Parts: sequence; structure tokens; C-alpha cells
Amino acid sequence: MVYNASTVLSLLVSVTSLYLVLFFTILAMALMLIDPGFLAESVEDADGEFINYVEIAWMAASMGTVAGAFGSNFDDNVAIKDLTEGSREAQRYPATRSRASSAADRLTSDGGPTAVS
Repeated sequence: MVYNASTVLSLLVSVTSLYLVLFFTILAMALMLIDPGFLAESVEDADGEFINYVEIAWMAASMGTVAGAFGSNFDDNVAIKDLTEGSREAQRYPATRSRASSAADRLTSDGGPTAVS
């Protein structure tokens, strides 16, 4: 139970941290690249104030996070387990890991799909 809670907490902290880095990076780039006059001209309800740049950064960071979440659904299960399971988990269940890696080896050796890493 504690192991699962620590995994959830670490994922929450990681996703939040990366979201904030993405948000502030987009905000800084928008402030540097988008002229306030152009923004006021181009966007109907915008007047080129700071809050408009915050809204742009919030929208872009949120869309990027959602797109990344959808894209992660196409990852291989073995790759997900490698990312989420710690070394203690691998020590507890070595047979499962060896079966998964041998199945992956069989897929790649007989002309099946290969994993890109």
C-alpha cells in the first residue's frame, strides 16, 4: 500500500513539475515572440495585456499535456513497467520480467514488431 502511494505521489509531483516548467517556458516564449499590438489585433477579445499571454500559455501547456497523455497510450507495456516499477519490484518478481523479455525477444526474432527505445 505504501509502495503504491509513493508511486502515485512521485508521479503527481513529476507531472505537476513538468507542467509548470512547460507553462513558464511557453509563457516566456510568448512574451518574447508575440508583440502586444499584434496580439490585440489578431485575437478578438485580447487587448495585449499580460493576462492574455498567461491564457495562451495555459491553453498550450494543457493541450500539450493532454496530447502527451493520449500518446502514452501507444507505449509498450514492458516500457511502462520499466518506467514505473522500481528495482525492489524487479527483485520481487524476476520470473515475470524474464518471461516478458523472452516474449519480446521472440517477437523481434521471428520478424514481428520491434520495440523502439
